[in-house]
Amino acid sequence: VYRVPFADHYFYTEKDIQMLKSRAKANDLMIMTTEKDFVRLDPAMRNDIHPVSYRLVLKDQKRFLNWLQQYVTF
Repeated sequence: VYRVPFADHYFYTEKDIQMLKSRAKANDLMIMTTEKDFVRLDPAMRNDIHPVSYRLVLKDQKRFLNWLQQYVTF
């Protein structure tokens, strides 16, 4: 398993995608990314890249909002 970090809002180049695909193929791995980054890829680059969906579930929403208010003005 490899983790290849990119900066948030990174603009993926064809070279980046080819490097990832080459590394995945050489190691019999699957390329996975967030849905957010998947939709930012040029459609021609999406072959063999699998989007992963996720959902945040808060056990205690009120506690979280109280904590968040320390850092964000509503």
